[in-house]
Amino acid sequence: MPSLKDIKKRIKSVQNTQKITKAMKMVSAAKLRRAQEAVETSRPYAQKIHDTVSALATRATNLGEVGHPLLEPGLKGGPVHVIVVTSNRGLCGGFNAQVVKRAKQFLKDEAAKHESITISTIGRKGRDALKKIPEFREHHEGYLDTIAFHKGEELGKEFCRRYLEEGLDGVFVLYHHFKSGITLKKMLPIDCPEDDDSFVEHEYTPSRTEILNDLIPKYFAIQMFQTLQETVAAEHLARMMAMDNATSNAKDMVDKLALQYNRARQAAITTELMEIIGGAEALK
Repeated sequence: MPSLKDIKKRIKSVQNTQKITKAMKMVSAAKLRRAQEAVETSRPYAQKIHDTVSALATRATNLGEVGHPLLEPGLKGGPVHVIVVTSNRGLCGGFNAQVVKRAKQFLKDEAAKHESITISTIGRKGRDALKKIPEFREHHEGYLDTIAFHKGEELGKEFCRRYLEEGLDGVFVLYHHFKSGITLKKMLPIDCPEDDDSFVEHEYTPSRTEILNDLIPKYFAIQMFQTLQETVAAEHLARMMAMDNATSNAKDMVDKLALQYNRARQAAITTELMEIIGGAEALK
């Protein structure tokens, strides 16, 4: 049985840990508020450019035109690439483990359907978990340190180039959506919604091709930028919840240790009294 000194020392240690987890929860809550505001600010633009590109692409398809090479579907069963987005840091519950598990499940389920599947990672936790598998290709460092639109542009240009030069069948991104949880989003080729009877053609100035050439890179950039923002917001939420659970568990542990301490102290006092009484009886 541990001594009173050992129990008291352990209580102090757990209380110190509780203070740390409580502080981390408060920090994550503050960061979450800012990250959520950033996500909600960029969503209307991301949705509007998505609707615009989809509408232009649908009209081009209905007229028997492609309009842009990034709208052309790849070879069925051809190679695909998956961008796995996790966080750089831990202490956020199962946030990273769930994404990694989903990535491995995708590899298992889709291996027979494609010529090859390659994976790249954003976030050090995903890199550490996936860097030893054969499908791993590369890691993109520094994209989560500070979220900026130009980083989304860099990723957009790189994967648009790969899609065209390497003849990919598709580019997917796997990440934690702030509201929807783990999400596998098809980035390329850009899907055109099914047409309906309300289709009306318009005149374009400049041409539809020129408009698409200008809009599609911006579309991909804002989609990647939005993905990074959603990931950061979801990470702060996951860490806040994990630290809240850790703080509650620490409180429960302190209560149990306090009860154990009181029982041990009572037993020590009882033993001391019995020794005193026994000594007094021996002196009679």
